[in-house]
Amino acid sequence: MFNRGVLSKALAVGAALVVAAALSACTPRLAPAGTSVSPAATTPTPVATLPAPSATSTTEPPAAPLDAQSAWNACVKVAQDQYVVHDEGATIRPFSSTTTLNIDGDGATTVYVFIEPSRPVEGAGSIAFICFMSGTASAPHIDGWTWKDV
Repeated sequence: MFNRGVLSKALAVGAALVVAAALSACTPRLAPAGTSVSPAATTPTPVATLPAPSATSTTEPPAAPLDAQSAWNACVKVAQDQYVVHDEGATIRPFSSTTTLNIDGDGATTVYVFIEPSRPVEGAGSIAFICFMSGTASAPHIDGWTWKDV
């Protein structure tokens, strides 16, 4: 049988070992020399909840509507290629403040470029090169064209 004194001491030593093990898990240990240790946070830091960033628009602002100058510039290129190069000496009248876009009842947009032919045309003073337009000021589009004596 066991001696009560020995049993009490054994239980006391066992309890001390259990308490020591529990406490050693709670106490920080020293790091070996030459290593860095970051301090452990004892309380969690609250994280602020921010609203999600709003999506920024990558689209560009709406293009400027087609204007007389932009339409006329585009029409001049076609008039040059389709008429002036074939009539040596013909000239295109410069853009003027009276040049406008013409919009008919169906919404068709036209612009006129006037050409002075190299040789007089009977019954006409000049040639009107007419471009049917769409698009914007930065991207005018010629949908069709024609010319007539005026």
